[in-house]
Amino acid sequence: MTRASDAERERALRDLQRHYAAGRLDTAEFEERAALATRARSRDELRALFADLPRQYGHHGARVAHAAGRVDRAVRNAHLRAYAMVNGALVGLWALTGAGEFWPVWSIAPWGVGLASHLWCSRALQRRFALRGASTRQRSLYP
Repeated sequence: MTRASDAERERALRDLQRHYAAGRLDTAEFEERAALATRARSRDELRALFADLPRQYGHHGARVAHAAGRVDRAVRNAHLRAYAMVNGALVGLWALTGAGEFWPVWSIAPWGVGLASHLWCSRALQRRFALRGASTRQRSLYP
């Protein structure tokens, strides 16, 4: 059992007010839950107040952002490894065959452009998720 802080109780009251304003709670339910929120000692008691109400977007969004970030990193790293291995092998094959015209450039250049695009998009995605995570970090009280 994790003890609830004053800030968490205040956040619960604000969220209850939003649900009341949205018409999900009638006046009697809102007053009863608000009284329970002010007396809550644990986070579990606060979570119980929201069990039958729709989830807030923040916590779920942060979880999705974290999972998407992990997937993006794994795909990016696989892309980098494949680029290095294939093009390294082509350069090695070029060197073993007596050099001449540098034909591996026909793989290195277009794939490099694709890889650079992937890295740029990946960085933009990380920034977007970092901003979303920062704005939703405070809303992680409710599952």
